[in-house]
Amino acid sequence: SVAPQDVAEAGGGAASGWKRAAELAVPWLTVRDELRGQIHHPEDEKDTAPSTAGEASELQRRRLAAEHRMSTQVSQELDVMRRAVPDLSDASTAPDGVRGLLRAATFAHLNAEDHTGSSVPGEVWVADVVDPDVSRRFFSLSSPADRIDYFVSHSWDDDGNAKGMSDFGPTAGNDGATSEFGWRKSVAFGNVVRTIKEMTGADRNALSFWNDKMCVPQFDIELKTACIHSFDGFISASQGLVVLLTPRYIRRLWCVYELCCFLSVKPMSNVFVNLRSFASADNRDVYFAAIREFTVDGCECKVEFDRRVLREKVRKHYVGDEEFVRFTQTTIISLAIRDFFAYPPMIKTPELFAEVAAPWVELLRDLKFDALHTAWAAFDVPSTYASVEYDDVKYTELLQRHLAKTVYPELDRERTHACRPDTLSN
Repeated sequence: SVAPQDVAEAGGGAASGWKRAAELAVPWLTVRDELRGQIHHPEDEKDTAPSTAGEASELQRRRLAAEHRMSTQVSQELDVMRRAVPDLSDASTAPDGVRGLLRAATFAHLNAEDHTGSSVPGEVWVADVVDPDVSRRFFSLSSPADRIDYFVSHSWDDDGNAKGMSDFGPTAGNDGATSEFGWRKSVAFGNVVRTIKEMTGADRNALSFWNDKMCVPQFDIELKTACIHSFDGFISASQGLVVLLTPRYIRRLWCVYELCCFLSVKPMSNVFVNLRSFASADNRDVYFAAIREFTVDGCECKVEFDRRVLREKVRKHYVGDEEFVRFTQTTIISLAIRDFFAYPPMIKTPELFAEVAAPWVELLRDLKFDALHTAWAAFDVPSTYASVEYDDVKYTELLQRHLAKTVYPELDRERTHACRPDTLSN
């Protein structure tokens, strides 16, 4: 994906609830590190495995003590979050204490190389957080935050249509061996963050990420409800958006709402997407059908109450369903095209371009998005890449220039047409 090198940081001061949460966060990080075995105590230096019953008993005592401190710390953090929750009797309003509810994960928690806090790579992406114990474990790995570098938008499960995939659901991998879907998502996430690093110069280990499985206490109905109503605020507190564009993503109402909510207030240049890890010629029709047939009522929601919440949000921020649908379609197709254009070796010849990227460009014309089709078709990837002698840096500069001059203005017009004036003014 392509984004400008100087992505603006989200502003905003810290709420009083956050100040208390920050005070709690420092000792909690120590406890978490101890639980992962990353803090080396002098008495443990001689052996990692106990050689006597006495040593085993001492290690067990210390483990239980650390778990007790972890439980106490999580309880304290939950108390801080509860104090940030206002009266939710009016379901149409979002809580004001967003920063008291906002939490963050790190790159190390989510990528395939480190998978910190998990025994296997990709486990967090397929974790069954409906199980309270599983949810508590992953929630305990996140930390209070007052802003987020990147909000991560993804579909919890797959229907078997992703590239190279079997049919894996959201609970796959809980037997100790991660599913292929979880592993693929963790690798795809790592690839997106590598692009962010290349385009912005950011230190990936210093970035913070909002991931719903880690940052929402799914086990606490009151706080979970508050977080659902605060999604708009979470997105506003995020500098950028990371999208893992699996085939099912487009059919999930929560997913497309997160994307459109972000793009209603922030530029597309702040969105980083990974489609290439999941898309192929074999599943292109699945993607195209989901885009062509997209409607608010036709989208999937795991819980019907969520649909009512999201319908209210669409009414609040968009002129109407038709405008929301059009904005969703133009945005997703453009993000897909940009993902292909951003990796020219994949489409460097006219033949490769015609096979991989051209069908997505032509989809814009098929759906009568003529201005956007013209904007994208004006950039000839094979000839541009050849003109700079296949220099990726020079090619990226030319692509960035074209996006800023030709593509992004058209998408801004789409946004202005779709969103209510008070949403745009925010």
